[in-house]
Amino acid sequence: SFNEICKKYPINVVDSDKNVTKQAIPKEYLCPLSNSIMEDPVIASNGITYDRSSIMKQYQNIPNYSFLMTDGNLELYPDHSLRQNIQNFLKKSK
Repeated sequence: SFNEICKKYPINVVDSDKNVTKQAIPKEYLCPLSNSIMEDPVIASNGITYDRSSIMKQYQNIPNYSFLMTDGNLELYPDHSLRQNIQNFLKKSK
């Protein structure tokens, strides 16, 4: 999978939006779709956390994405704790 490839071949690049070295970023702070630091982490009904903007744009690229839907709408739950952790990490990284 994409995540396994990223783990096997890590690259040391900077997330230009946040000016933080990606190798120093905890992997749980990165969206599995965009591979960027999440600004608005949400938990999908498959139990995976995504950045809201990424999942809204790319959910159809996820295998069996229909399982993420309820009555034709994406079922997403805000991850307030992760969002706070990411914000604290970014403050410390500056």
